[in-house]
Amino acid sequence: MQPVTLLLCGSRALDRTPEARTWACDRLREALAELPAGSIVVTGDATGPDTWASEAAKAAGLKWLCFFRNGDVIDSDGTHALWSLESRPSTTAAWRQRLLARDRAMASFVGSREGPTKALGLVAPWPPRDGAAITHGTEYTLGRCRAEGVAIVTKLTCPADLGPSVPHVGAPA
Repeated sequence: MQPVTLLLCGSRALDRTPEARTWACDRLREALAELPAGSIVVTGDATGPDTWASEAAKAAGLKWLCFFRNGDVIDSDGTHALWSLESRPSTTAAWRQRLLARDRAMASFVGSREGPTKALGLVAPWPPRDGAAITHGTEYTLGRCRAEGVAIVTKLTCPADLGPSVPHVGAPA
């Protein structure tokens, strides 16, 4: 089998419960177990599924490449490169644009690779903790992968019953 380039990403909200985290980590390990020798795993550096994917790739002895929000790219061989030379953003809006640019850079990298390419995104049907902004970064990244010609793009949604117990809007307290 030919080596695969696999982009893994996911919602930070999956870290809200131990059950959701277990579900996500199981999906990541399953995806990595299917990869043939010589494959490479591509992730970002966000907390949650990005970090878990990097850790799982390292544990599985796979090659990996991490795109950091500060513009760095580091691979499993210790090679350091840059995907961006722009200065550090100073506003929330600028940071959001920087993270979207990072997601585009990851998708472009995977889409430009020779051989089979895949992307897997893990999402939660509940919001992130503490009123954090819902960014839809995973959906954005998967859309960019499709636009870049990544062959197989898959989105998996965590079962809602594994998430936090949050009363529905308008429900009696």
